[in-house]
Parts: sequence; C-alpha cells; structure tokens
Amino acid sequence: MNKMHLQMGAALGILQKRPRRVILTVLKRHGGRIAYEDVVSRVDPPTDRAVIELEHVHLPKLEEEGYITWFRDAKEFSRGPNFDEIEPFIALFDRNPDVLPCEWP
Repeated sequence: MNKMHLQMGAALGILQKRPRRVILTVLKRHGGRIAYEDVVSRVDPPTDRAVIELEHVHLPKLEEEGYITWFRDAKEFSRGPNFDEIEPFIALFDRNPDVLPCEWP
C-alpha cells in the first residue's frame, strides 16, 4: 500500500467522528486559536457525555496525530504541525457537503 492510501485511510478515520470534523473545520475556516467553548457549543447536543468525550477522546486524538495543538490551561487550541496533511480532505468535504453520506461537518 502506498503512502497516499495510508494518508487517505488515516484522514478518513479521523473524520469519521463528527466532533473531530467540527474541530478541524472550525480551524480551517477561522485559523488562529479557537476557544474550547466555541467548539463545545457546536457539538450536537452539548451533553455532559459529549463534553467528556471531547476532552478525553477527540481532542487528545487530534493532538496525538499532530492536527491540533491543545493549550489546556488556556482552554484553547490551534492548528497543529500536521494540520496541512488533513486540510485538503477538510476542504474537499467542506466544498461538497451535499454529496456526502453524513452530516458535514
């Protein structure tokens, strides 16, 4: 399997969960540092469970992959050192939400 297939598989794995799509799309559209509360307000619905999953599953996963830099004390995050790897996928899906089999972001 070539590098392109591995990148696509990894990107689709990251983007399969809506909270991660929301986080990455917000970063693509707005850049800079994003307040944690701005993302929590976009999670449908922002239940206690969703917030816990965001903090303990989705944000750590995105940070581990290098797609975000998470400033825990400031309750903010920004594009990570590997954001450029996933940005083309986000851009493609963001331009074509009507043809996707799931809700975007």
